[in-house]
Amino acid sequence: MSFSVRILAAAVVALGALPSAVWAGDSMRATTGHPAIVTAGPAGAALLGAANIGTGHLLIRVSAYTPPPDKKPVEIVVSAKLASGLREIGRFSIMPAAPFAAGDHRPTQNFSLDLPSDLKGKRSIVLSVAVVPVLTGGEGASVTIAGAAIR
Repeated sequence: MSFSVRILAAAVVALGALPSAVWAGDSMRATTGHPAIVTAGPAGAALLGAANIGTGHLLIRVSAYTPPPDKKPVEIVVSAKLASGLREIGRFSIMPAAPFAAGDHRPTQNFSLDLPSDLKGKRSIVLSVAVVPVLTGGEGASVTIAGAAIR
């Protein structure tokens, strides 16, 4: 097996390692007004070798996105569900604002968010992933989370 084929195979394995922290009862699809509940656990060993981002990050893998029919911008807001309530970790948007679904010829979209210092080192974090309009509108948007992991 050539060196480039081995690297490609390692990358494919690494991308497949991310959703290892999906727990029974997690709701992986978020819509405007109805967040997804996802549990993030430690990133798999294969992902750690491929993701050269250091430690203290939350890795989010998105497998599908549907923009709102009114074309108004939305953000994906990721928060930790703590005993004291929700604690925002970070936000991201999907660009271009066009529908996609991961499949045979379409990869997932992956995002990395810095963890707040008090959440670094946790073995698992229950997350709320919400689709939030930037200003007004945005109804009908949705995002499906393929997995989340702590690095």
